[in-house]
Amino acid sequence: LWTFLDGLVWRSRVVESGRRRAAYFCQHLLVKEDGTYAPAIQDICACQNPKLVCHPVVAHIIDLVWTQVARRTFLFRNATLMLTLVLYTISQAVLDTSLVEGMVSESLASRVTIVVCRCFIYLVFLPSHVGSHVTLALHEIRSGHMKRFCCIKVPAHIPKHAKCYYLVIILCAMIALDPVIHCLGESPLFTQHCEAGETFGEWYAIPSVLGALNLYVLAADFCVFAIRIAAFVLMFGRVMSELFLFLLGFAILLLAFATAGAASKAKVHGFETIADCASTMLDIFMGTAHNEDTEALAESPRLRIVVVVFYIFSTVYLLNLLIAQLATAYNSTFEDMIGFARL
Repeated sequence: LWTFLDGLVWRSRVVESGRRRAAYFCQHLLVKEDGTYAPAIQDICACQNPKLVCHPVVAHIIDLVWTQVARRTFLFRNATLMLTLVLYTISQAVLDTSLVEGMVSESLASRVTIVVCRCFIYLVFLPSHVGSHVTLALHEIRSGHMKRFCCIKVPAHIPKHAKCYYLVIILCAMIALDPVIHCLGESPLFTQHCEAGETFGEWYAIPSVLGALNLYVLAADFCVFAIRIAAFVLMFGRVMSELFLFLLGFAILLLAFATAGAASKAKVHGFETIADCASTMLDIFMGTAHNEDTEALAESPRLRIVVVVFYIFSTVYLLNLLIAQLATAYNSTFEDMIGFARL
């Protein structure tokens, strides 16, 4: 296939100012003889070959489709998402924080702004988001395009767009717990500070946090406008497994030394139980331990040895091992990251 693509490039023998003219014969990779769209790009991407999509001919036709057709469609489809992200930030993290702190608790304009932003999210973005995915799911069910996900067969797009369905669940939970809805009819207008609002407000904070993170994850799709940024985001996901391995190893190490610290019977404050030992050792590792906790180690030499050995293994050994793992994983995929980003 690489030889075939090389044959689609004509290069002049005449050199002008250190350059040669070149022509790409790629018309039929874009359109068929009847003028309809050719599936060449989908077939090339189905090979999942990061080097193949970096071939000059393939890169050229992909850039043509993106700049002339796909970019406008992408912006149109995702404009609502960006607007929702801005309104979500305003209603959940800017104005709502001020209300909690009592800074503008009497401002009707702030309360109305919060309600308007949340109404757009609940009544405009959420229905359109659900509608588009339900339509796609029904189409795939009719065509029999199904995949196995969590031991059950689901429409093929669901595993790939699982975060979109997570967002739907989160927004539905926010509607059910929204303090403004539970305080309707209370004074002042659109207040969140009533008996029901205070009760549900604590629970409302949980989906509010998850929704913010989920929206920013979805907004990461806009990195396609810069191939280098897309490659970086892709690399970030590919080395994430190494971080999980580090966290697993650290958790086991912490549990082992916390058990050893509790078994030392040192009777030192902050080291009475396994949970206390684990909490104090984690603070020591993070550098947030209180002075009295570290000074108390002088009362028990055997406990001090346990903590010192834990600190050496966690800080010197595990952290440097994580750096080595990340560097190795990065170097192994660095050459192909642009190709993966194009895919």
